[in-house]
Amino acid sequence: MPPVRYTPASDTSVLGNRVWVARNQPYGAIINYYLPADAGSVRLSIRDRAGRLVQTISGPGKAGVNRTVWNLAERSPCADARTRAAGRGRGGRGGGRGGGTWLRAIPGEYTVTLAAAGTETRQTFTVRKAPRLTVSDADLAAWHQEATVIVQTQCALQRASADLGKLERHATRVIRAMSTCPDA
Repeated sequence: MPPVRYTPASDTSVLGNRVWVARNQPYGAIINYYLPADAGSVRLSIRDRAGRLVQTISGPGKAGVNRTVWNLAERSPCADARTRAAGRGRGGRGGGRGGGTWLRAIPGEYTVTLAAAGTETRQTFTVRKAPRLTVSDADLAAWHQEATVIVQTQCALQRASADLGKLERHATRVIRAMSTCPDA
């Protein structure tokens, strides 16, 4: 079943006097692959039709059939900045863990490259638009372009916040050092 980009919702208000709830399939692209022997680490790289790296995820490396799910999140352009400033910023979003963002891949064709045990395998797949979504592909592309600008701005703000935190710590050390010096 091809992945579908949709907004998960839960509405049990119109189900009558009894509520029945079951788990849905995982959100995103379900990626199944076979490994003839244990491979240790498995890296899956997802690229869009233009060849742009959208996300890199890890998968299980056990012998046999394996499964992982890409939740359609794009990689964060500020993951490197968050890694450098992990736990040392002034708060804010992101948590310092790197990886993905709130920005999701738009419908289209993607290629996943599986790298394991010194070999690479590629497979294409299509992310479909939710059937009830009435927005045009052009509007989705325009939204994605503007959302990318917002994510890049968030990265710049995170870097500035980390730099400000460094300045605050330095100023605190200077003030402490000055308070231990005798007055002139």
